[in-house]
Amino acid sequence: NTEQVMSINLEKDMVPGSKLLFDLYLHMPKNNKYILYLREKNQLTTDTFEKLMKHGIKNVYLRSAQKERFFAYCARNKILQSA
Repeated sequence: NTEQVMSINLEKDMVPGSKLLFDLYLHMPKNNKYILYLREKNQLTTDTFEKLMKHGIKNVYLRSAQKERFFAYCARNKILQSA
């Protein structure tokens, strides 16, 4: 029973230094598995963001069941960035 996942563009949709409102997963293409990378309430530090970018990670993932939390994250961070 695989849970549905939703792809997020790391560079466009994620904000370095932001607090996550959802669990963040990475996709492992060799075995087609998703691994939990950061739990909700953790911070996506600038160092972590840059490390992912450096390794060519373009997309990160969340469980579709948490998509409303992702939308709230987007709204919160868009407001903070434009302030």
